[in-house]
Amino acid sequence: MTHPNAADNESAQVTTDSTFPAAMASNAPEGSSPTPEAGVPATGHPRGEDTVVAASPTAQEQEERYQRAYLLQQVKEAGAGKLTKGKANRFPRLVARELGLTSAVANAVREQLVQEGYLQVARKGGRETYELTDAGEMYLQTLEHKPLSTGKPGAEHAAEVTEEVRKHRRTFLLFQLFETEGQTLDQKAINRFREPGRKCLDLKAPVANAVRRQMIEEGLIEEQRQGRNVTYTLTPAGREELGAAAHFPDVELLINGRVLNELLEAAREAARQFQAPEGGPAGRPMVSAEAVWEAFEELRRQKYEASGRVPIHEVRSRIAARYGPEAARSDVFDEQVRRLRRDGRIRTLPLRDLQQATAEQLSASLRGEDETLFYLEAAQAEPVLR
Repeated sequence: MTHPNAADNESAQVTTDSTFPAAMASNAPEGSSPTPEAGVPATGHPRGEDTVVAASPTAQEQEERYQRAYLLQQVKEAGAGKLTKGKANRFPRLVARELGLTSAVANAVREQLVQEGYLQVARKGGRETYELTDAGEMYLQTLEHKPLSTGKPGAEHAAEVTEEVRKHRRTFLLFQLFETEGQTLDQKAINRFREPGRKCLDLKAPVANAVRRQMIEEGLIEEQRQGRNVTYTLTPAGREELGAAAHFPDVELLINGRVLNELLEAAREAARQFQAPEGGPAGRPMVSAEAVWEAFEELRRQKYEASGRVPIHEVRSRIAARYGPEAARSDVFDEQVRRLRRDGRIRTLPLRDLQQATAEQLSASLRGEDETLFYLEAAQAEPVLR
């Protein structure tokens, strides 16, 4: 009898009589060694004694674990442990490249983490945020983080420190710009550190440059070059990061009163982003223009990237599914669409042939002057929402 070769099918499970090798030995010529038949291990162990070998993860499985570790850590480190959906896909180029993270991939992984109970989505005042659950906190501790090598001087040293020191360094470098007049420093002054930067955090120019480069890619610091001169400026996102997720080391830190007041205001500004919007009649549901914009953008990317035109009834339907049917009412939803149009972010386009849509789709669109506004389309420029 010829047994299937395990090398040809690693996943095959072959069951044999444990007395088979012994029988072979008794029938072999005296003084000769029995030749293992195909499928019989030449280890001397009976085939019936299974050896369990833990399978190593494939490259794809390992990459997904690294992605999960990064995305969960991203939420954990966000301000107040809450990561707004609009900021969730702002990755440094290095992270996107080495972890294979695109917006679509990240959204799919987060959705899976939500379904598995490691993340939860909170909705408040038309804003969605990701939050780490207790199960997610424990799960994160079991995941390995991929070392991200930048190839720049100082990167190796930065990887050797603890997570706490890494957070302290980020905070210190952001605060270094924050407390400077105009929140800008040039290349000559940027690596002149006061305490606790020099001794407590062991900040030297190569290390600081590596950390600062990552924050430039994250949009927290802006780098401007004019000839040989380079300046670094704290961005509004950097100010928000400092107000929401500052991690100062437990040492004495002298702060000017003006700087302290500004830092407290930055903290208040960061906290306000999680508050419900003010205004509106009592009992009237609220959904923000930003929430409508996000729903429009999601549908455009997912289904209408070729034309760029998204049916209004589909945007309304997504808002209803996400925030409840009251948020999709005409007196709520339509006003936010008009606001986006006034701010120059979108255009509303009519449907010329009404026979192309159902009565339900038309009723869920917008009424214009002698026409039905059926589509939303992004404007060329995207002004900042007031």
